[in-house]
Amino acid sequence: MNEIVVFGSINIDFSIEVDRVPKIGETINGTNLKVSYGGKGNNQAFAANKLGGKVTLIGAVGDDLYGKEIINHLKENNVDTDYIYVDKEMSTGQAFITREKGNNSIIVYKGANDKLLANQLIKLLSNRTVTGDYFVTQFENNLDEIYSAIKLAKSNNMITILNPSPFQQIDNEIFKYVDYLILNEIELEMITGINDFDKAVDKIKHLGCKNIILTLGKDGSICFVDDKKISIKPYKISSVDSTGAGDTYLGAFVYSLSIGKDIVDSANFASAASALKCLKVGAQSGMPSYEEVIEFINKY
Repeated sequence: MNEIVVFGSINIDFSIEVDRVPKIGETINGTNLKVSYGGKGNNQAFAANKLGGKVTLIGAVGDDLYGKEIINHLKENNVDTDYIYVDKEMSTGQAFITREKGNNSIIVYKGANDKLLANQLIKLLSNRTVTGDYFVTQFENNLDEIYSAIKLAKSNNMITILNPSPFQQIDNEIFKYVDYLILNEIELEMITGINDFDKAVDKIKHLGCKNIILTLGKDGSICFVDDKKISIKPYKISSVDSTGAGDTYLGAFVYSLSIGKDIVDSANFASAASALKCLKVGAQSGMPSYEEVIEFINKY
């Protein structure tokens, strides 16, 4: 099994359930308040680890109670936290989530996440051989540092996976350093300016990224690999809480790759894992184990 290095955000999440989203100026009552660990990087690392992956998280937290709690939580779950930077000035990142009928809306305060530097990856590279290991990142940290980290990972023969979420305009040059691009249809159109899956994917492939997974929510996903276009059927469920489903998908996908599965098998495994996550409230607390995913696939 190859190791997995996640370079990304770390938050504490405050999640509340409502019957409907309030109008501007309106106050409504919420129920089922949850305080949990989050951040896309943190979630993806936790998801891959819970499935059985050997995971290192590179991130940044504040020198506060939340930061200490998150690091202790990760250590207790066997995630390597040696390369998490603790900032003395900024507080730990926070996310405020409103849940409505299984869907969610999120406001993020980046906090210490803005202080994450590619230097943290350099420290890891100075201590470890990473050839063949997997490098995963997203867009909740400083974009220039993310670009630098992707290039560093690729130059050290790591297999790179980019999830360009939340969306920011991408420098086209970065695609040649990305082995797997995982994104949804809105992000694909915003990146390319093209409202056609095949043409948009062709544009990205010409820029250097050959493996693209387009996630379509309840409609499953599509793998574009070499000259093939392979549809992955969705797992139909009644969602309770979709918070963390996308991060579960990423964590499950890279875990599956790390144990030697191909892109199609990994996309199917990830789809099942994210569906299972939607059956439970909370991001990390709802993430499944490997045994749970396999049982779900076999029963479905």
